Amino acid sequence: MVNEYSIEQRIEGLIGIVVSHFLRGALDAGFHMPPQFEGAAIDNRKPEYHRRKSLEGLPKAQTADFALVSERCARGRADDKMIREVEYLKKPHHNYRLSCYMLSKLPEKYASAVMAESYMNAVYKREHREKEVAAWLGVTVRQYRHNREMANQKLSDMLVDYDNYQALA
Repeated sequence: MVNEYSIEQRIEGLIGIVVSHFLRGALDAGFHMPPQFEGAAIDNRKPEYHRRKSLEGLPKAQTADFALVSERCARGRADDKMIREVEYLKKPHHNYRLSCYMLSKLPEKYASAVMAESYMNAVYKREHREKEVAAWLGVTVRQYRHNREMANQKLSDMLVDYDNYQALA
């Protein structure tokens, strides 16, 4: 299989997969939004309905599809909430394991150098200069550049080996 992306673009993509996985908030599913008050659609003039958990005391108005309005509203809200909750529990990217494996083979200083800029851009929502990234890592700009270049070299070698292995299969 011939890959149309350059090695540098593929390395950036693999790093982006890991960074987005760590920042996506999948472990916080169910806690990212306030609970919905079940009586929100109930008539405000009748306070006795607010205390009930079910919607059995509501008027039974018919609609064109002959479903009760109170039942349709209750079902729709629960389904919508469940769909939103499931969005936070998506499976990891199909190359997530490959990304983690390749980054785990790098020394820590190389892995942190190659991931730091993507992480900072994602967290702070702006581009960062090398000087800022180096200061955040606690190294000089020269050390940061060297570590990043070494990491990119090792990752490109691993990607070439991976592509050769895929070509055999």
